[in-house]
Amino acid sequence: MVLERLRSFLFTCSLTKSKVDGKDNTHKQEQRSSYLLVVRKNSTYVYFFLAISLILASVGAIARAQDAENTGKIQGKVTLLNETLANQTVSLKRLQNNTLIWISNATTDSKGNYTFAGLDVREKYQVSLVFQGVPYSKDVSFGNQTSIQIDFIVYATTTSDANMKIEWIDIVIVLEEGHLRIFENAIYGNTGLQVFNNSRLKAWLPPNRNSFKTSVMDCCIQQYEDNVLFDPMDPIKPNGNYSMWMDYNIPISSSDQQFEKKLAYNTEQFYLIVENKSGFRAEIIAGLANKPTIIEVDNVKYTLFTGIGLKADSTIIVKFTGLPAPQNYGPVFLWVLIPLIFGISFLTYPIVRKRSSEKKTPQNDLEAQKLTLFEAIAQLDSDYDAGKISKGKYEKLKSKHKNKAIEIMQQIEKSKVTQLTPPVSPASILTELQLEEQALISTLHKLDLDYDKGLVSVESYRKMKSKFEHRRAEVVKEIKKLEKTEKKDEASQGVDS
Repeated sequence: MVLERLRSFLFTCSLTKSKVDGKDNTHKQEQRSSYLLVVRKNSTYVYFFLAISLILASVGAIARAQDAENTGKIQGKVTLLNETLANQTVSLKRLQNNTLIWISNATTDSKGNYTFAGLDVREKYQVSLVFQGVPYSKDVSFGNQTSIQIDFIVYATTTSDANMKIEWIDIVIVLEEGHLRIFENAIYGNTGLQVFNNSRLKAWLPPNRNSFKTSVMDCCIQQYEDNVLFDPMDPIKPNGNYSMWMDYNIPISSSDQQFEKKLAYNTEQFYLIVENKSGFRAEIIAGLANKPTIIEVDNVKYTLFTGIGLKADSTIIVKFTGLPAPQNYGPVFLWVLIPLIFGISFLTYPIVRKRSSEKKTPQNDLEAQKLTLFEAIAQLDSDYDAGKISKGKYEKLKSKHKNKAIEIMQQIEKSKVTQLTPPVSPASILTELQLEEQALISTLHKLDLDYDKGLVSVESYRKMKSKFEHRRAEVVKEIKKLEKTEKKDEASQGVDS
């Protein structure tokens, strides 16, 4: 409406002006009066229009100024040691409610540069990339800035542990009833210029150990007679490190006994700490200088032996004297024990014989093979998710295991028919599922504890927790389904009765 009135005003003014230019002098005074009248009538609308235009222009200018203040960019360079890395994909994610949301990717140019523009400086971001299977990431907060430089230095990857070392290891030995308790705490470091990305770090251990515990998750450690292999889970970058601890017992077999510790890698600092007890003495036989120092921690005295710059595969030998030797009860104990063993054997022999005959059926052997294959497939999935094997090898092995598992399952079905074995009851299946759920709950709880202690990276924690929770959801679903079936069966039996 205002625009229409304004156009009318301007058109009237143009007509008035054309008449004056036409030298119509006889009506000049009348035209001037008419012109002023029109101006007076339309001046209110003109002022209103100009005011609105000025307000809109001001609001737009303020909005553009605010957008300019809240808009930022992230830029940086990716280098491989001293060389720029071109054609490298860099990802940008926004952190929202403790969840990373992917926004976009950028590709580095010939000089290794990348840029993300038009970003809201009030948000928090993460810039990341993956080079040779190793992730690199940095969290970004703009603060009072509108432009931030985030550079990455990436490294080549190796699976060799040739450049690994032990930066620090302390071994605490405490005398307990019937055994020596050994607690080892070690920090492994990467001295090379390549990322160590392998699931195999080694630690030598006494073969007669027992009650073994460690900070490494059960899925990531393999025990052998005289050593353990463990998976750090995360790549160890140059100058990076990884820490872990082990706790185990050595049985006391005599009053004089030796303890040997072999070092898997070159070791910068070694500390052997032995608890002081009356009559109990420790002496270094090899590997360290026999120059003990007495220290006191929490009002308990310990003997401290130290070593600096020890070589890989060197062995520290400690001799203990004054150990409480295990008591020998001799023939009296045997005469009491032998009748007890024969009595238990007489009572349990029929049960054991029955169970052993059940276990030796071909069907149970096939079931064992099937479970082994399922475990192999699960391990294969885990290795592939962790990037330990290639896609081609993964698909080939999984197909092979899967086909073999199908073949064995078919044999099991045939065996059930020929042997007329009764089907597995829903109750037994329900029990197995309930046990599996409890195991999954325990696994998730341990995973949370390891994550809280910083033993598991964020990426590995999320991946493993998602997998375990997914399996638990499946198990819970099956449990509810079986429980519902059992209730229906009980209800139908009640009606029949």
